[in-house]
Amino acid sequence: MNTLPSGLTIPANAEARLLKFAKAEFAYYDGIDDLSPNEITPVDVLVTWSVNSNIRGAKLVRDIHRGMVEKCQAFLPSLPVNLNLTNEDWQPEVIEKLLEEACSIRGVLVAVATKVLHRKRRALIPMLDSVGYRALLGCS
Repeated sequence: MNTLPSGLTIPANAEARLLKFAKAEFAYYDGIDDLSPNEITPVDVLVTWSVNSNIRGAKLVRDIHRGMVEKCQAFLPSLPVNLNLTNEDWQPEVIEKLLEEACSIRGVLVAVATKVLHRKRRALIPMLDSVGYRALLGCS
């Protein structure tokens, strides 16, 4: 068992559990190709359900998709598809504004925003759900 500085403990079998999970779940999110990297499509919102976005109901799916198109899609062409969070020029101001705009949409908080936007820029925008959030912030 390993303990991170935040106090989060990682069980010894964590890698095996993660690989098992990834093999079972890959086809439902990562395995779905993004055919339009500069457009937010309905599929980008729908597939987040497979990674527990808790978007419930067709109206909310449509509202989130339309809101993301209206408020976020225009940012995508200025962010190269291969831009990586580790690059010196990763454009933090643009990413901050993009996430601000996404989180201004009804039904969208950081977890939903990053699950949708991760599909658009996989090396730039990590998925941050409540578990990851707590670990990063050192919360229990």
